[in-house]
Amino acid sequence: MFAVDGSKAKVPNSDENRAFFGECGNNHSKGQVRALVSSIFDVFNHFFLDLQIDSIKTSESELAKKNINAIRKILPNTNFIVVFDRGYLSIELIHFLEENGVQYLFRLSSNDYKKEREFMITEDEVVKLMHTNPRLTKIKKNHPEIVEELRSKKYTSSRIVLSKLPSGNELALMTNLPTEFSGKEIENLYFKRWEIEKKISYPEE
Repeated sequence: MFAVDGSKAKVPNSDENRAFFGECGNNHSKGQVRALVSSIFDVFNHFFLDLQIDSIKTSESELAKKNINAIRKILPNTNFIVVFDRGYLSIELIHFLEENGVQYLFRLSSNDYKKEREFMITEDEVVKLMHTNPRLTKIKKNHPEIVEELRSKKYTSSRIVLSKLPSGNELALMTNLPTEFSGKEIENLYFKRWEIEKKISYPEE
């Protein structure tokens, strides 16, 4: 079971790095040169399997795909689960994971697939993420090659598990793990992701 994490990282403030990686600044002044770093971590054996670094303008999801492709080369015949925190979830990324036979576990942000969650009757259901025109238009900006396939498929099925945190806030998870995994087991698997948070940081200064 692997966890993915991405963050901005400080790199030497040279003209070459500024041109390649980009910067975090504003309209009035040059910012510090920053890179986007993504790592994938084995949460039970406690070691990093791959690290990717790219322009600050790259999306975390795209670097996560590179992490997963690297693992596929290292472990070509191994089944694994990848755990993602909030901010990664998208129909396009689910499509990539399913095409590559990867089991996934996402934490949903408060507004992720809110309508689908409102129609849930129980706290553990398979829902249909409809491939609506607005969603396909968004996907087309970066991945036009899969739009017609998704359009013909009409929807993506995925499992949502809801529970309450000790704070009283809702914890919403999305996964393609089968029902042999109970909702509580899936919740416990998600919290194993904390191991990557304990092992790595990318300080801004």
